[in-house]
Amino acid sequence: MTEVRTEERRSSRAPQRLGGLLGVAWFTFLTFSDPGRPLWLRVGYAITALVFAAGTTAELVTAGRRRVRATESDRDP
Repeated sequence: MTEVRTEERRSSRAPQRLGGLLGVAWFTFLTFSDPGRPLWLRVGYAITALVFAAGTTAELVTAGRRRVRATESDRDP
């Protein structure tokens, strides 16, 4: 019987990634949608969008590295 890796038993992170992308899109929209908003609020929305983008990017990079490491370890005899 083969051993099941922890990564394979983990639930999907797709909803988390989708939430990050939706957060980026929403806060970017709020930043540019209403020119009547105060500048400080628009700057706050822009910063929030950047934080969402950085978090989503970090999650994707980490997942990619995990996948590469798992693939490399499967190739080793």
